[in-house]
Amino acid sequence: MDDKNRLLKKACEIFEKKIFQNLINNGLKKHSKLSSYNINPFLIYYLSNFGFGNSDPLSLAKSLMYPRILGSSISTSFGSNVQNMVVDIFSNVKGSVGGGLDIEFEDKVDGRYKYCQLKAGPNTINSGDVTPIINELHGGYRLLKQNGDRDVRIEDIFVGVLYGEYDSLSTHYKNIENRFPVLIGEDLWYRISGYEDFYNCLIKSLTNLANNHNAKSKLDEACQILAKQIEKIKI
Repeated sequence: MDDKNRLLKKACEIFEKKIFQNLINNGLKKHSKLSSYNINPFLIYYLSNFGFGNSDPLSLAKSLMYPRILGSSISTSFGSNVQNMVVDIFSNVKGSVGGGLDIEFEDKVDGRYKYCQLKAGPNTINSGDVTPIINELHGGYRLLKQNGDRDVRIEDIFVGVLYGEYDSLSTHYKNIENRFPVLIGEDLWYRISGYEDFYNCLIKSLTNLANNHNAKSKLDEACQILAKQIEKIKI
């Protein structure tokens, strides 16, 4: 097995354990408890009827659980676990001790040592995040200088966006780019891995992994558990 395929295999193993299996083993258990929801009584019946054609307890349960399991729950797990995955599988990457920075690594493209604050996707920050991120990156740069890394340059400090294309970056990221580089998707993974096609190969590998995960029966069971709790109360 060559090095690239070894890295892809390791990434899939981590996704399998930390994200997919965690969602099945812990996510469904957590979100099948009615106490985990702050129910909006103005919207719950509308959403249930809109999505499932009625507002019986099972449909109400689905309208609560589906957004959690298929949306916010796995998205949160993705963001926190991918950073750990990058550190675990790449020998040139380690967690950063710089303020506001997540990882540091030797750039496989230009050979310089880089410091990165990771973000999940091209639309995951808002306008209020721009100034704090810039300040954090400046703080990390100053700290590195104070600690004796005199060779570090502003362009060695950047925001890395794990997925997406450059053209899909929000204007908030473009505003950060006026001060610090923003690398996204294929370019980011190329610099970390040294393989220009690593990003696309990783997506393909994870897609194949996901095709082997059909947890519909477990999701249906969790919705039934939640529905029984809904039957006992008046929303």
